[in-house]
Parts: sequence; C-alpha cells; structure tokens
Amino acid sequence: MRTFGASRPSERWIALACASVLVVLLAAPLLPSGVDRSVSTPSANLSPARLHASSTGCTGSQVATSYPGVLVDRGGPTPHPSVSGVPVDVSYHYTQVFYPASILLPSYSCPGASVTAQTGASGAFTLSPVIPTAGCVRSVGCWAYVGPYGPLAFGIPGNVSVPSTDFVGWSIGNGSVTIARTAALDHAALTPSGFATVSVLAPVDLIVVGVAGDGSASPATLAVNWTVSGSGWTALSPTVGTTFRLEAAAGASIATIRAWVNGSFHGAPVTAAPVSVLLTAVATTLTQGGIVPTSLDAGVPAMITLDGSGSTGYTYNGSFNSGTGATPLPLNCGQRTQSLGVDTVHCTASLAYRAPGIYQPSANLTNGYSQASWTFAPVTVSAVLGVLVTPDPIVAYPHQLIGLTVSVAAGTGTAPYGPACLATGIGSVLCDTAPGSPWAFQVAYPAAGSYDASVSVADSGGTNWTHTVPVVVVDRPGLSSLDLASSEVPSGGSVSVGAAIAGGALPLSYWWNYSAPGAPSSTEAFGTLATDAVLHTAFPVNRTGTSALTLTVVDALGTRVSASAAFVVIPVIATSIHALGPSSASTMAGVPVLLSFVAEDALSERVAGFIGPAEVTIAGAGSGPIWVNATSSGPAARTALGLFSLGPAAWRAGYANFTVTAALAGTLTVGVSAAVGIGGPTLTTVTVGADRANERLSGPSTALAGARANSTLYAIADRFGNPIPSGFVVVRTVFGPSVSDVPSPILARAGSSVVWVNYSAPGNAEAIVYVLSESGALLLPAIRVPSIPTSALPIWAVPAAALGLTAGLIAGVLVLRHRRRATLHAEPESERTEAALKRLAVGRAHVLARVPSEEPVDLATIALGWTEGPAPDPSELAEWVSSLVSEGVFVATVAPDGRPVFARTSSPKPVPRVDLDPDALNAALARQAREADDDGSDPPAPGARAP
Repeated sequence: MRTFGASRPSERWIALACASVLVVLLAAPLLPSGVDRSVSTPSANLSPARLHASSTGCTGSQVATSYPGVLVDRGGPTPHPSVSGVPVDVSYHYTQVFYPASILLPSYSCPGASVTAQTGASGAFTLSPVIPTAGCVRSVGCWAYVGPYGPLAFGIPGNVSVPSTDFVGWSIGNGSVTIARTAALDHAALTPSGFATVSVLAPVDLIVVGVAGDGSASPATLAVNWTVSGSGWTALSPTVGTTFRLEAAAGASIATIRAWVNGSFHGAPVTAAPVSVLLTAVATTLTQGGIVPTSLDAGVPAMITLDGSGSTGYTYNGSFNSGTGATPLPLNCGQRTQSLGVDTVHCTASLAYRAPGIYQPSANLTNGYSQASWTFAPVTVSAVLGVLVTPDPIVAYPHQLIGLTVSVAAGTGTAPYGPACLATGIGSVLCDTAPGSPWAFQVAYPAAGSYDASVSVADSGGTNWTHTVPVVVVDRPGLSSLDLASSEVPSGGSVSVGAAIAGGALPLSYWWNYSAPGAPSSTEAFGTLATDAVLHTAFPVNRTGTSALTLTVVDALGTRVSASAAFVVIPVIATSIHALGPSSASTMAGVPVLLSFVAEDALSERVAGFIGPAEVTIAGAGSGPIWVNATSSGPAARTALGLFSLGPAAWRAGYANFTVTAALAGTLTVGVSAAVGIGGPTLTTVTVGADRANERLSGPSTALAGARANSTLYAIADRFGNPIPSGFVVVRTVFGPSVSDVPSPILARAGSSVVWVNYSAPGNAEAIVYVLSESGALLLPAIRVPSIPTSALPIWAVPAAALGLTAGLIAGVLVLRHRRRATLHAEPESERTEAALKRLAVGRAHVLARVPSEEPVDLATIALGWTEGPAPDPSELAEWVSSLVSEGVFVATVAPDGRPVFARTSSPKPVPRVDLDPDALNAALARQAREADDDGSDPPAPGARAP
C-alpha cells in the first residue's frame, strides 16, 4: 500500500477525505454511542441496533476477543485418541465499511472469519477472534473494520482427523469453551428394564433407544433384534426394530426378553452391549365375595363386597350383576400395591332390590385385559313388610278399653317376624316378643284429648316398620232439651226450635222428626256436624192440634241421644187481601208485568197457610186480549170479562204472585178477591204503553208519487195496533258511499198516529232508501231509486231538483211547526211567543252569517258555530233555512254528490219592513192553535196545497 503524497490537488483531497473517514470509523467504537465494550461473550444479550444504529453491516452481537477452553472425549471405547496437540478453531464475523474514492457514501458488508489454535497437554486452548486493520488505496477508497460479531462456532478444522464413530460439539459456560469428541453410540437403554410385572392378555411394549457418550439420544442408526426365553408368550410385532410388542397367556412362565443392538454412524459400524428384562405375567383373580343379608325385604339395601388381585400398573373396575336383568351396577374399587408388582383390589357397593323374588347375583373384576368372575349365593327378596293395624285411627270415650290388633299382611316381609310394640302415647310401651302374627294389645285413655300411638314391627329381612296411629278420645254425646219459641203456633206459620249438641265422636248425624194429628211422622230436616253446635231451625205447620218435634243425634261410635217437645197448632183466618209493592206499575203491550198480593189476618199479619180460591179482577182492559199467569201454577182461567180464577196452587206461604199481559195500550186496575168474609182488595194500577220495540207502518197515502221523489203518509202502530204516540222514524238514503239520515216526526191524531216518508234522489245515480225505527229496525222493504243518465236530463232538471228540495224543506218545516205548536201550546202564551220569536230571529241571523256569499254551503256546515243556547235540531235548522229560501235570500241547489246546498242569490229580493203588534200576534197565534186543535187534521203533505 502506498502512502498518499501531495503531488496533485485531487490526490490531496482524496487523501484528506480518506483520512477523515478513517479517523471517524476508527474512533466510532470509542464514541459515546451506547455500545457496551465490556461484553466479551456471545451469550451477552446485546442488541445489534445499539452497535450498528447507523450501519447495515453485521447484525449479530459483538463478542469477546479471547475465549479459553478445553478439548475432551466423551463415551466410546477406550483408549481414546490424545487431546494434546489437536487443532481447534472458532468462526465469527466482522463489519467491513468501504468508502469509495469517488463518493462520500460508504458501503457495508459482513464477511466471515476464523482463527485456529493448538491444544496443550491436557487439551487446553485459547482462541482469539481478530479483525483486519483499516487502510486506504489511492484512487480506490478506504476500508475500516468493526467487530468481531457472532454467531460463534467452535470445533475442530475439517482437515483434522476425528474418530468416525464420534461427533464434535461445543458449549460455553462462564466464559470458558468446551469442545467435545462424543461417541455416537455409547450404550443402549431398554424400557422396561430389569424386572417387570404385567397383566395376562395385556399387550406389553418394549422400547430400545441408543444413548450417545454425552447422555443424549444417539444420532446413530440402530438395528435391534429381540429374543424371548419363556413359555406362554406371543410376539405381537416383528422381532426386529427398536420397539417390540408381546402378550402373555394365562399360565405363562417368567420370560427373559433380550435386545441385541448395533448400528452405524456416517457409514461407520457402531455397537452396544445387549439389554434384557425379566417379565412376569399376573392374571386378575377374585378371592372372596359376599352379600349381606341374602334374605331381605324389597327396598332394604344389601351390602356387597368383592376382593381380588392383579398386576400393578393397571386400573381395576368391578361390576355387580343383580340377577334382575337390570344394567350392572358399578362397584367402588380401591387397590393397593403389594410386593413383586401385585395389587390387591377391594370393591364395595350397596343395592336395594325393588321387587320380590329369588335372584342369582354375580360380579366381574377387570383391568381392561384380564378379568375374573364371581358368583354369589342366591338372594331371596320378599315383598315390603306390610302391617295392618285395627282400628286406625282410634276414636274412643275416656276409660273405654280399646282392643288393638297388629298383623303382618300376607305375602309381605321376611319371616320370622317380631317383636311388635305399641307406644300408647300416654307414657307406656307394650311389646309382644312372640314370633309370628297377629299381636293383640289393650289400652284405655284417662281423659278426652288427642294422642299419638305408635306401632312398630320388625322382620328378619331388615325392615323395622313403624306407624303412628292417631287417637281421639271424646266425651259421650250430650243433647239439651228442645227450646220452643212458643208452645202455640198459628196454622200456616212456623214453629221455631233450638237445641245444643256437645261431645260425641265426630261427625255427628242428626235429624228432626215432626208428628201432627192425623198424619204420619215425617223427617223435616237432617244433616251432619263437624263440631259442637247450637241448632236453630223453623218448620212450617198447617194441621191444627197437638204436634211434636223430636231431634235425634248419633255420633261416629254409634251412641244415640234424642229430645222431644210438644206444641199446639191453632187455626188462623185470613180477613183481607192486599197488594204488595207500589200502587202503580207500567209496561208495554205484550210485555208481562209481575204483581204480588198477600192474605192477611185481622192484625195485618200474613196468613201463611191461606190457600183459598180467589179471582183476579182487571178493569179498563176493553175488548183487547189479556192474559194472567200465576208463577207457581201457570195460566189462570178466564171466567168472565176482566175476571181470572186463581186456584189454591197459586198461593205460596200466603202470597199470590202472577203476571198480567195486555195487548191494548191503556190503564188497567188490578185486584184480587177471595171468599166470603174476606175484605175487598187494594188495587194496583198498570199503565200499558205501545210496544215501541215492534213498530209497524200501514195504510200508505201517497201525496207526491214518483220513482225518484216521493211523499207518502203512513199509519204507524205496534204489533197489536196500538198507535205510536210520539218519536220519529229515520229515512236513510244510501247514495254510493254517502249515507244521509233524515228524521221524520210521528204525528198523533185522535186515536191514531201517522208519519211522513219523504225522499228524493240526491243525484243522477241510483240510490237505496231505508225506513228505520228509532231503535234501528227496518219498517219497510228497501226502496230502490233508479238512476238517470246525465245525457237524458233536460236543461230544467237541476233547477227542478232544487225546487223539489225546497218544497221538501218547506213541507218538513210545516210538519215540524205543527209538532212544535202542539208542544208550545202547553206553555203560557206570552212566554211561548216571546221565546219562539227570539229563537227564530237568532237562528236566521246565524244562518245568514254561515252563508255569506254565492258559494254553496251544505246544512252540516251551516249548523257549525252555534253558541246561543241549546243547539238547533235538524227540523229547527231546516225551518230557518227554508224561510230564507222562500223569501228569495237563498237559492237551493243539489251538489254533484247529491247533498242539498244553499247560496246567497245574486240580487236578493227587498225585504219589506214589518212593524209587529205583540198583542195582535199573540191573539192570532192563540186562535191558530185553537183551530188546529178543533180540526184535528194533519198538516198538508209536502207538495200538497193547504186547505
């Protein structure tokens, strides 16, 4: 390498640059860049990023510059080759930085390097990794070096001879390196080895592995041959290979299994001493089994034990077959290892047989390969012990000796039976130790109360049957004398009696017997009691004379007590019949009304025994049909006009209840008359109205006939012909989806009622008209209004329709005026006139405000916004509108959907001024009312001329 001179400026520049770079690179390890220079072994965990944060050279950790160590031999045959004078080396890396002369940007690389050393007499050596020295070449560039870096690799150079059966490895610990020549196969290891116990019929796997001189797994390829010395053993796999499987049959002898091992390592033969194991095959055996007891009752648990043995190293499971066909019961088994690889096994379980019978149980013990069976003694199972106790429960009187019998139910339990014991519940226990059944006990209780006796019976099948017998000790039944409310009882009345009952065995049965002169004794009432009680009761009596009542009581133990009392039944005479309830009632024609009358004596007391014949008198029925029905005996026979017969069966306890049904409307007066000597009746007034639920229209009189506009007057009455006095009918027009309901008032005539049915088609299309009662019943068949094609309408059709609408409104108003006039006639004349005129004026003003222009407005819109007192009804609103139409202020037309609409006329007629004389108006209205009342005629029909 040449030294840079100063011959040319460019060379001087290059020399200066290279020198600067060289200084920087050589100084870099000394700069405070975070590099830990104390690290000397590759085992230090130093991040490459810390050493080369500004480079792309080696990424390994920086290592020490000196490594002492030793060369050793491990395993293999002896004598070993000498470890002295053997070359050893270490390989490593370093970072090379190159700055070309033409540019200032460096390039980085990480070349590898190695150094070699000779071992000393004992194999010791020292290896010192070095890196090149920095320098420059003119016109080329400069080099600098940093390192050394890992990874390290120690070993023996490839040109140095190593035994063919060895491999070389190395390790570092505490800064010292060990390089080892290790035998690839030092010896073979067998699992299991030495002596082992196995189960009969259980596969046994023998495994051979090679072990290198350092104790690790041998890298050599092994060849193994197996030999078996012993009888009863079967090979389950080939006898060559590192794994050998075999199995022992029952009775197999002790076997010696030997593995012969050799192999090769990198083509060189290696060998190891043979290895062997002694195998003993042990069969699973059962030595003892038992069930306690073998005779038992169903449901009583039996204890099961099973003892056996088998080879160590297996899990043993036992199962118990009860002999019933049920799934075997798993046993709870525990095992303990004994000497020579044998385990003892002890199994237990508890089982209760559910059904009687004789069963043959058995058991199995297995380790999954070898199993043994055991047969137990037969088990006899009896039906669950059943015991009969008589009586149960015990009911007795104090000091009464009670005989108690205890016996075993046939076919139950396991003989012999006994002992049987009775704990009396009063401190004493009675036992009978004699075997067998039945057992008899006697006991008496000192006082009334409740006790708990207990009966127990044992059998030899393990059952101890115990049962509690409730004991109820009661006093004997007692009955007080009968307490009569009176010793004399009116005929037709009732006798009231009471008695106290105490004691006795519950429940108590009782009954009342009644005996009267000339009649057999009869039971009037009976029942049961669940506790002491005081009985109060009353019995009706009719037969006069001396009578008697007897009360008999019997308790659950059969003890009977009774008490009697006599009384006299005296006759009682009815003197009058009176109506009960209000003095008046109302109903509709054909609807019955219930009436009630009572027979009374001179003291105004009800005569409950009255059953005499009587007549119902009805006045005001006219010639119409009328019916009387007694609630207890049915229809009453009509004996004459307004007279109906009530027989004895119509009376109950002095009352006669019956219904009256009349067909004609009017007022009826109803009374009940009886035999001679009984005063006249009080009367009940019944007002019968028309049957509004069954209205009928008849006798049509058509005032305006037409298919699309019609006005007809009908008579309206109920199903019996009674006029309907008031109300209205509804004329419903259904025009497509539009429905219009117009009420038509019912007008009362002398002896009849009528109603107008008016309709007109609201448009050109078809419509349906229905006539309905106030309750919604259909009064006439549906009326079909045919349609008229638009092209067929004459030019005057629409005005004509409007004219018809106006006429209809006026006609309706006239009818309503007539009705209102009849209503107002009942008021004082001055008040009627002033109120009517004021409401007419306010109503017209409201209508004028709701129809301010020539835009058509319907009636529903006109009715909105009313605030002056009660809202106008449809008839009153129609009166206000029609008065303005008749004066020319409004014009009436029909909207496209058929609804009547009203608008201001373009040139309204001048309204004349009228000065009102109140006195003259009142006189005229009074005269008009009198004329209408005298005439009795109906207002003219719509479209007809008034007379």
